[in-house]
Amino acid sequence: IFVDIMSNGNWMVCNSSVNYIPEEETNKDEDIIVSDMLEFNPYSLEINFSSDGVKFSDFTLGSVLEVTDEILLVAGIFEDSNALGSGLTGQDLIDSALTVTSRVKFRAAAVDALNDFRSGIFMFDRPSNVPKLKYQSPDGLYVSDIDITNISNFLVSESSFFDANGRVIKLNAFFNVIFMFGGGNFNVINDAKALNNGNIVLSL
Repeated sequence: IFVDIMSNGNWMVCNSSVNYIPEEETNKDEDIIVSDMLEFNPYSLEINFSSDGVKFSDFTLGSVLEVTDEILLVAGIFEDSNALGSGLTGQDLIDSALTVTSRVKFRAAAVDALNDFRSGIFMFDRPSNVPKLKYQSPDGLYVSDIDITNISNFLVSESSFFDANGRVIKLNAFFNVIFMFGGGNFNVINDAKALNNGNIVLSL
């Protein structure tokens, strides 16, 4: 789902645990269970950091932003039985579509798969390996990416799978929303990157 090179040269990998095409259980010895987040040395393969404190999915993606050598900000999802989601089902989305394209089917699968999940930005302190929820998306929105702007605000993209409420927001150092764009224009926003000139590039 996500891979990046950290400042120390290690690789950070985020693995999906909510899949679009369900995994088949093979009951073979070579099946390996890996952490949701994994940082390792690409040469020695030594694992330096791992966590299952935040989940990732094929639908919402997610990312890791290295703020300092010890602080990570993680865009991901977490289980919550009280999550409301969109309040509708994937079949409701299919029934409302004029044409049932593969993209509509993908969004419909996401609506059902994410029914018991919320999304947000977590802060990880590497030494303690304890996630702290710093920003929580509204019900029905799911964080897909986090980046940092040239004035040290955080740029966050959020996807909406049932309707066109996907948006891009900026958070200040206190994780308060100070900028919002896109409500009514986007469904799935895969990622958002801040350019040095202040502009934003979206991948849809």
